[in-house]
Amino acid sequence: MKFRPGETAPHSGQYKMFDENGEVINIVDLQKGQTFPPTPSSSCYFEEA
Repeated sequence: MKFRPGETAPHSGQYKMFDENGEVINIVDLQKGQTFPPTPSSSCYFEEA
């Protein structure tokens, strides 16, 4: 499932940030209920690791 910046994390854990080419560019740790951080581009997204 893909998540966008500003959405709420459904679970605590690590989430990979992907760029528009599907390459992993970062990994973030979030707690359930935290907001996904901003990304370098509007085409970036997060997926649970």
